[in-house]
Amino acid sequence: MPDRSRSTKIIATVGPATESEEMLTEIIEAGVNIIRINMSHASREQVFAVTERARAVGKKLKRAIGVLMDLQGPAIRTGDVSAELNLKEGDKIELTVRGEKSEEEYSVDVNYDGLVDDISVEDTVIVD
Repeated sequence: MPDRSRSTKIIATVGPATESEEMLTEIIEAGVNIIRINMSHASREQVFAVTERARAVGKKLKRAIGVLMDLQGPAIRTGDVSAELNLKEGDKIELTVRGEKSEEEYSVDVNYDGLVDDISVEDTVIVD
């Protein structure tokens, strides 16, 4: 049973190093009440697997474990770039969605397949 006398809850971010049953058991036994999953770095399948694993560990330890899903929102991430990019204001680069390393000198692969439908030729993007 959860300790209702304690009003502070302990949240632990769970990722590849801490999502195994053994590690979840260890952190829950150490006092974690809520596991946090960063949705920017997890697939749907991973989220379901980790959630079910945490709930099973909580049940085995007789502890209620909350699941906090950090929904940062959509983020377009770049892939590996084979050449060093020394871009200056006004330079143009090509964004690709092939799902592999970019090989052209001024080409960067991104993880968003829908990008080609959401932008038009000559769109300008300002990057901070």
